Amino acid sequence: MRIPRPLLKAILLLLGALVTATGIAAEKNVLVLLSKEQAEYQEVAGSLRQTLSQLSGQSIEVHIAALPDGARRLDDGTHPPPDMIVTVGTQAARLTALQRTSVPVLHTLLPRQAYLELVRDRSHDRTRRHTAIYLDQPLRRQLNLIGFALPEHTRVAAILGPATMALETDLATAARDRDLRLQTGHLSEPQELIPLLRDLLENSDVLLSLPDPLVFNSGTIHHLLVATYHQKIPVIGFSRAFVEAGALLAVYSTPAQTGRQAAEIVQQVLRTPVRALPPPQYPKYFAIAVNRRVAASLGLEVPDEQTLLNRLLGHSE
Repeated sequence: MRIPRPLLKAILLLLGALVTATGIAAEKNVLVLLSKEQAEYQEVAGSLRQTLSQLSGQSIEVHIAALPDGARRLDDGTHPPPDMIVTVGTQAARLTALQRTSVPVLHTLLPRQAYLELVRDRSHDRTRRHTAIYLDQPLRRQLNLIGFALPEHTRVAAILGPATMALETDLATAARDRDLRLQTGHLSEPQELIPLLRDLLENSDVLLSLPDPLVFNSGTIHHLLVATYHQKIPVIGFSRAFVEAGALLAVYSTPAQTGRQAAEIVQQVLRTPVRALPPPQYPKYFAIAVNRRVAASLGLEVPDEQTLLNRLLGHSE
């Protein structure tokens, strides 16, 4: 039977409306912009894509692109704008912030202080809609880790540089709430690091490291770890690589965990008609790393990673 053309057109329009309404084929597009072609960044993007494919609901297509070396602006291109942008790393976040667009943006692997500066710099631009999953772990989570792993170590030292100076008040409050004695040193010049560290270690049981590029970088970490090791002071790191280099332990989020959290936010945002963004947040998923060789050398008995992880998961922050 031949369907009259007017009736066929009406049926197709109705089917199109139903498909769009139910989201069956109303595919959304997400652009994941990497700061560079780096394995860690690629793992975040891959985890995001995989998690979105596993989540029920909308059909979401993920496009992954890396910034070319030396990029100072985003390529406008000729493709339709994405429904959402996810940046991975600081450079991608900064370049995206320069674009005047109403597309919602989620930043990942971005230090909290860098995100706050990005927001402050773009506060006049009402077209910006962005949020973040911070690279940093919450201070209370890190201090809880010290309490669970090293209950006898109650004197905590921390060196603050330009990127972490603003955390001093929150750090002091979190330490006081856990009956920890906090000592902080302020670093403004690289050559001051070792003398400042020596002064702090004289009255400390443990050194808490916070991700500040002036304090902890490829040129300082070795000297810092050697100095603390000679003083028998354990270091609490902020990444697995730091623990492998000689820190005692760390709480950190893997790239796959970051991608998983990002996917959950993307699905949440694209599910709502107004594309409402959640507030910026700390990592939801995290892991523990312990350097057993360092623990043995320092004569410390530290619970295993799973035990520490379970205790942190069961403790409010």
